[in-house]
Amino acid sequence: MVLETLSREQYAREYRAAHDAVFRPGELEDGPFVNPRWRMVLLGTGLYVEEDVFAALAAAARQHGDHEIVFVDREGQFPDQPPVRIAWEWDRWEEARCTVLGHVHAEVFGGSGAWGMVASYDGFCVLGGEESFVAAFEAAIPGGRQAVRDRFVAAAGNGMIFTSETGLRYAARLVAMVGWKDEA
Repeated sequence: MVLETLSREQYAREYRAAHDAVFRPGELEDGPFVNPRWRMVLLGTGLYVEEDVFAALAAAARQHGDHEIVFVDREGQFPDQPPVRIAWEWDRWEEARCTVLGHVHAEVFGGSGAWGMVASYDGFCVLGGEESFVAAFEAAIPGGRQAVRDRFVAAAGNGMIFTSETGLRYAARLVAMVGWKDEA
């Protein structure tokens, strides 16, 4: 499957219900997901994920029956950029992130409604989902949950993402939101 642009009608028919079951509108740091019990992790890459992170996402999503993923503009800033759908293929991911959707707050999800990711144009993502999804994602990353956290902290701490004092305070709120504040 190549990158497929979805008409608004097709998106509404095939994915709107799953989208609305996953994402809630509002400020990112207030929690982007409808289900407050979902586990969340932070990625310090935006849509520019490393290949091992992509593979972990794909493995976890496939366990929930998601063999395709959808990208949509979270804020509706670009009405001319329709949602896109791709298969879990690295080249398709790279193609999708190089659209306008790679430069806005984008929502990424599968039709299962078991997980979702908000990718910020500021270079980080909030990934959340059912316990089984997040556990499968973390298990597929060498070093597990701690390695996922360490990667985000390294990216945030070296100025790759949050370059101002205000940005660092924002990062601290995100870390608290995902429950990492009290972890070693």
